[in-house]
This record gives sequence, structure tokens and C-alpha cells, in this order.
Amino acid sequence: MAKAQDRTVLLLIKKIEEKRGQIKDAEHPAWKTNCLIFVNGANVNIRTLQNSEDLINVASRVMVYELGHAAALEALGVSNDVPKMCGYPTSDWIADIKTRLTKINVDKEKRNLTKLEERLDKIISPELRAKMEIEAIERELED
Repeated sequence: MAKAQDRTVLLLIKKIEEKRGQIKDAEHPAWKTNCLIFVNGANVNIRTLQNSEDLINVASRVMVYELGHAAALEALGVSNDVPKMCGYPTSDWIADIKTRLTKINVDKEKRNLTKLEERLDKIISPELRAKMEIEAIERELED
């Protein structure tokens, strides 16, 4: 029984490690703007926004500005002008807002993976725990 359970635990640990590897790239995003935007009469740092509703609100303001800019260009007969807010193209703002949303989801996934690891740690058999510790020591000695 313990051996089957240990195999299952090892498979689950491997799945958690794979998921951590998949989200690693999103932990250090490449921002296109300085992330400081003036909306609704206030400066907002999109890197500090914590929920999707706030980010959607900022994206909405950027898109409204972009549509208004396009309409003004058409009304004035001007072309080849890229709409910018706070010195950056609106497309860069939308990209950074998407990046922030991804980062929020990654942080949530990391917390979930940590909870899963803690639950698995509680059911690891003493034999498997000893085996894992020996393997960890071997890896350290190889470095």
C-alpha cells in the first residue's frame, strides 16, 4: 500500500514541479511602459493593481482614448499618428495590462501549488522522505 501511495505522491510532486516551471517565465515580465498612467484624475501604477476589475477599468479608459483619438484624426483629416497616453502607445498599455493580469494569475497559481505541496508533504511516508533527502544530498554534492 505504501509503495503505491509513494509512487502517486512522486507523480504529483513531479506535476507540481512541471507547473512551477511553466509559470517561471511569467514571474519576470518585460514591461513596455513605465506602468504609471494617468486615468480618472489620478496616477495609477498598473503593477500594484491587485484585481482584474481595476485593470479592466484602466484598459477601458485606454481603449476609449484610442477610439476618440481615431475619431479626431478622421475628423481633422490627419493620418499616420499613433495614439499615445503618458508617452507610450496605447497598444503598449494594453500589452502591459495583459501582462499584469497574467502575473496576478501566476501569483494565485503559485499559492495554490504551495498549498498542494504542503498537503503532499503531510502524507509522504518516512521511507520516501528518507529517499528524497538522500537524492537532495546527492544533487548538492554533484554541484
